[in-house]
Amino acid sequence: MTAAVCFTAAACQNDGGLQEEQTSDRTVAVNTRVVDAAAVSAAASDNTFGVLLWRDPRKLESAQTDAGWLTPYVAGIAPQPVSYYTSLVYDTQHAYPSGSMLYATGYAPGNILRPDAAEGYRRLTATVTDELEKGRYDFLSCDVWKEVYKGSQTDPFSQDKNCLYFRHTAARLSFFANRDASMTNRQYVRNVQITGLQMSIDGGQTWTAMYTPSAFEWQQLSDDDFTESYLQTIAAVKTVDGNTAVTTRPAAGYKAVEAMTFAGDGNTGFVLRGNAYDIVPGKGMYIDSCYVCNPITDGVVQTGQQIYLKMDVSAEMSYSQDFPQSGTGIGSDNLTFIRRWTGLTVPVYGVTTDGATDTGNLIKEFKAGNEYRIHLHFHPTGVFITASELPWNYGGTHYVIIPGGDPQ
Repeated sequence: MTAAVCFTAAACQNDGGLQEEQTSDRTVAVNTRVVDAAAVSAAASDNTFGVLLWRDPRKLESAQTDAGWLTPYVAGIAPQPVSYYTSLVYDTQHAYPSGSMLYATGYAPGNILRPDAAEGYRRLTATVTDELEKGRYDFLSCDVWKEVYKGSQTDPFSQDKNCLYFRHTAARLSFFANRDASMTNRQYVRNVQITGLQMSIDGGQTWTAMYTPSAFEWQQLSDDDFTESYLQTIAAVKTVDGNTAVTTRPAAGYKAVEAMTFAGDGNTGFVLRGNAYDIVPGKGMYIDSCYVCNPITDGVVQTGQQIYLKMDVSAEMSYSQDFPQSGTGIGSDNLTFIRRWTGLTVPVYGVTTDGATDTGNLIKEFKAGNEYRIHLHFHPTGVFITASELPWNYGGTHYVIIPGGDPQ
């Protein structure tokens, strides 16, 4: 079964200028899936992704900035989320050029990130108009890796060896909640909500709204861009048949160069919450996520002292598992009530190799591709908060891939 995808074909260029291109009958087809978890928050309205096919990877690798930056051979947006194509193949409806190799890159979300009018796909800008969707997008980059992300008429895409991995270009801020053991069979918690989220990069002295990336530029990658999870994925790719001789790693990709604010600033409409009727278990549960970065000025990420977070937390609590009555205060049944804690602050730390909080590792930057977990620990008289830096989806990698299938 083939799901058709509309792509825009760009003019084919070479050193001799424009010329008529001879193509093969075989079209470029891929299938897609998401590894480990959904790539995009359910609160975001766009979870498409863009695929770019190039004739020459050399300028992509060098990330040149002159006005003559490349025009892709094919550029298009997949109309469904990556996970939609887990068992389906979609066809770009564009043929491979005869006798030539194509090199793939990409980005997500496909309809939110728009190429620049003057610089084309070298620069992408996030066009988020809904204030409540800011901070809800998991921005992704498929970097250039010419030895792996390539395909031709005789060596097509959709093989295990040339699946495309999309790297996270923002950090994920995830909220979890659990109940203290002293509340077991005695007191219950549900409808946890986090509002008024703010951040500080000077150790809690000055507070601002949260930041999320708003523009990206194609740049060469440095060691800092390769998180633990990304390095593990790259190492795994090199073990696939056909890639065992590969010694390189991705050379360039999209990096955040501008940021916009969300939450904070009196934006009471931005709320992080899960299902209102799910009771928080003792072992804990996931609440919600947003995607963040440090402030960025003139393309430079701003850091300072340790990052602190500030937030307001509310929860519905009851001495009965049935939550017989809810309201803004103590119910007439004296069983169910709503608790609110305002202006709660928490510093962000790293963790040791066994997952314990490392108070000697003060986190000063939300690094793209890492996850920052905030744990709300409810006890009978209040709530404790901790915040830690971890690999994305701790315990498993989380990358969007275009995996291999039948090369025919």
